[in-house]
Amino acid sequence: SIPDPHGPNRVRAPYDQMFQASAFSPPATFDQSKDQTPAYVGPPSKQFNADQMALYFGMVKCIDDNVGRLLAALETEGMLENTVVVFTSDHGDLCGEHHRDNKGNPYEASARVPFLIAAPGKIQPGTVLDAAMAGIDFTPTILRLLGTHAAEVELDGVEGRDLSPLFTASTTTNTPQPSDYVVLRRAGVAPGWVAVVTDRYKLVLSPQDEPWLFDLEQDPDELTNFIDSPQHRDVRMRLAQAMAAYGPAHQDPHLRHPKMLSDLELLQR
Repeated sequence: SIPDPHGPNRVRAPYDQMFQASAFSPPATFDQSKDQTPAYVGPPSKQFNADQMALYFGMVKCIDDNVGRLLAALETEGMLENTVVVFTSDHGDLCGEHHRDNKGNPYEASARVPFLIAAPGKIQPGTVLDAAMAGIDFTPTILRLLGTHAAEVELDGVEGRDLSPLFTASTTTNTPQPSDYVVLRRAGVAPGWVAVVTDRYKLVLSPQDEPWLFDLEQDPDELTNFIDSPQHRDVRMRLAQAMAAYGPAHQDPHLRHPKMLSDLELLQR
């Protein structure tokens, strides 16, 4: 497991001087208004720090170079063509987007992570997937790619979807079906936000605010709430139905909150 990029933002030479602070400026969403900010994300966090961003990018470059060394070693040993290589992460970092740092909310920069995979002879290079996936899908998907025997031995009782057919399909781009979604939620058992996410839409419910519906195609910066948009009525209902089914099935304590239950009932009408 690679610990960086992670606070405190420190990196060894020459990476600590590889990027200049003058190259970085606050992101476009740094000064968003209160009306553009859901209550469940909490108050604004630290001010934007260009010096810290320069070190952050230095950490990323250091990782990039060393992953290259790992791949080169596999190639030297004649193992690269017989190895499944996965590069992913557990969460993102807002780095000033929406005037916030770190993680803990369903904004794209916080919750979306890279998932790069190379499986020679199994996955066509250049394949791009748009389907919504989550960490719970990792185990069944990777084990199936490693081989039928591994999957049969290890997958008994494991939740999550085996999405390996999407990766191994002959086409280079796979468009998910409308029913494809994943559920994200605030950590812990204290009532907090829950989100149902597709490749384009994101419905977020919380006890602290009205429901929010994001449309990443029309509003990639996630500044607009489309919950009352007539054009989004069918999407709103479908995602609310998915969330209503998820709550009891997984005994999610967040979705036992009276306000969450009331919002779900209204959104399904």
